[in-house]
Amino acid sequence: MSKQYISASKVAQFLYCPFTFELAAAGYEPQEPFVPVVASGTAFHTAFNYMWMGLPAEDAAEAAIAATEIATGAEMSEEDRLSVINRLRAIPDWLLAAKDVEVKIECEVDDVVIVGFLDAITEDKVVELKAVSRQKNELPPTYMIQAQIYMYATRLPQTTFVMIDSKGGLRTFDVYALKRQTVEEMIRYFAISMQQQYKPPSGLTNFACNKCSFAYVCPFVQTLKQTKTV
Repeated sequence: MSKQYISASKVAQFLYCPFTFELAAAGYEPQEPFVPVVASGTAFHTAFNYMWMGLPAEDAAEAAIAATEIATGAEMSEEDRLSVINRLRAIPDWLLAAKDVEVKIECEVDDVVIVGFLDAITEDKVVELKAVSRQKNELPPTYMIQAQIYMYATRLPQTTFVMIDSKGGLRTFDVYALKRQTVEEMIRYFAISMQQQYKPPSGLTNFACNKCSFAYVCPFVQTLKQTKTV
């Protein structure tokens, strides 16, 4: 059997809910409540890398915004530009002192090869930096699954998500590593499921599905809405 290469985010998406995996593969775009901040988020991550290399926040933002505008072919609004600066100023010093940034990972379980890039690593943890439109009280479940894959690949015991909104508000969430055998079983389940024509039902609830960014188009959500609880 040939090896299957896939990103950690795609594996996490499938393990959380096969329906969202298939809808994304079919070309549907996520909507609220978990919509990624695209252009300004890209510029923010690029600028973070520049700051890690020693550039001041303002210079890093200017260079990253210019690069993003060239890549996208569109000019960023003043509001988006300001959000990049606000987020950069909120980055904690300990993160700017990270051991490495934009770290490539590759790990293999059976014939599944998971590849990706981590925002940063320190001596004792993985760090994922997220530009969010507004702060949440909890992490999306897919982030928590991704974190387990990242920790499996790096053998680090912890992942910290640093969430920064457009005004510079910051929240952090810590995820701790499961046993390696547990993560391997998760990945094997993904591999076996992808070989089947029938994808296993998610077993999610109205509560979980109503928070999903694909709820607007998912047939499973529509079925739940038509099902009355006795």
